[in-house]
Amino acid sequence: QNTLIIFDPNLNRENIEENVFHSINDYVLFYADKSQLLKYIQSIDEEQIFIIIFDYSFDKNFLSQLQNFNQINSIFIYTLNEDNYEFLMHTYSKIIGIYTEKSLLLQQIRLKIKQQSILTFGFNDPQEIFQTYTQLSEENALFYYNLLLKDFLIKDDSINKTSMIQKCKEYYYQNPIEMKNIEEFETTYKSTNAYEWY
Repeated sequence: QNTLIIFDPNLNRENIEENVFHSINDYVLFYADKSQLLKYIQSIDEEQIFIIIFDYSFDKNFLSQLQNFNQINSIFIYTLNEDNYEFLMHTYSKIIGIYTEKSLLLQQIRLKIKQQSILTFGFNDPQEIFQTYTQLSEENALFYYNLLLKDFLIKDDSINKTSMIQKCKEYYYQNPIEMKNIEEFETTYKSTNAYEWY
């Protein structure tokens, strides 16, 4: 599971465009307090976390902690002055970039999450699989994913459908856009229109 975390010490939930972040990733969390964020990261171990740090003020200890968590896949820093923080990319390997333009930041996050999703689909250790057994390209991984998805959607098993819908509702309960899609799927899906949902 991929988690997108927005960390902003000056967090004002009313000014945050939650739909923008939910369009990038299904599961999005917002934090303003470092200790709460670190506590959450320590509590999980199976997720891949992509974190955006807004209005950053340099804190070497905080970045070192983030760098050392296996759960943290990538760190993106959004600031008004890129030059002040360029040196961080040489010190912390998980920092993907320092961004002053929000559109470029969102584009890079979307790309990084998509790459991670393709790599981890169906594999426990993508590096080991790719290096040891075969050299799957992103296109091959996506092809296999699409085959499995097609097989799943074509089956008309109401128990599996009900179970899947329930799990989706539990996962997306904070995402109104996806909840609407789930409701539509629940009421309109039939095996004869599986390709429409694909």
